[in-house]
Amino acid sequence: MNGIEKLIKFANDFSNNESSSQSSLFGGSVADMISEPSLPVAPEWSLIDRLKFEKDAIGIFLSGHPLDNYRLELKEFCQQKVKHLSVVNKIRTGDTNEEVLAEFEGIKNRELVVGGLVVVAAQRMTKTGKPFGTMVFEDYDDSCELALFGDDFIKFKQFLTDGYFLQIRGRVGERFRKEGDWEFKITSINLLSELRDKLAKSVTIQVPLERIDDDFMTQINAILEDNKANTDQQNCQLLFEVYDREQNVNIKMPSKSVKINPSNQLLEQLQSLDVHPKLN
Repeated sequence: MNGIEKLIKFANDFSNNESSSQSSLFGGSVADMISEPSLPVAPEWSLIDRLKFEKDAIGIFLSGHPLDNYRLELKEFCQQKVKHLSVVNKIRTGDTNEEVLAEFEGIKNRELVVGGLVVVAAQRMTKTGKPFGTMVFEDYDDSCELALFGDDFIKFKQFLTDGYFLQIRGRVGERFRKEGDWEFKITSINLLSELRDKLAKSVTIQVPLERIDDDFMTQINAILEDNKANTDQQNCQLLFEVYDREQNVNIKMPSKSVKINPSNQLLEQLQSLDVHPKLN
């Protein structure tokens, strides 16, 4: 912000002097003598900070999406999308058509696991003085409002925070003794940032047989050395799955000694070798 203030002052001084056309003793304009300001050195914004400022300034995420850091978690641990929660809301409010009804048939009486971002959260009081909370929850494609009342509010209110990245698990069902009154009943909420450590038990590296040679194994060893397990949670088993396309044969070989950290860095390094890592 100090840099912005300096730039604004420089622009104003330059413009004012240009318009006044004042001259110095040496015949040049005063504007020519205004030196450009030196800007402070500042660290680059993180992805989340940059996107937040973009959204505040122009109303949209411009250079990416906050969920980009959690693409793997959304793919592996969140089977449904926010649009499915929107379908339940539409059924409850009667805002339906043939497409909505068809989608609802595929999710009613089922458990849904959805990942996304809390855009806006609020805690309020009902007319009878009981606390409740709401959140606007979104992913790449859709957004919807969720509400928490009673015991659910007490259990999950710590997640009602703007900017939280969540995995929400719940069931689509009819309210107790209210036939036709459908709801998405939340049963658990987890931070997306904790899912990989909690749920990932192994990393499988799929390798075609023809790729295996001394050079390839040297590169694999270097990557694994950079990504050894560093906590009790980041302690995944390592599996190799070697497949022969011609013979249509797959062989799985677990490592008995190496435990690894299933980080984005590891997965990106493995993908750069044109192998296909999987979280299990």
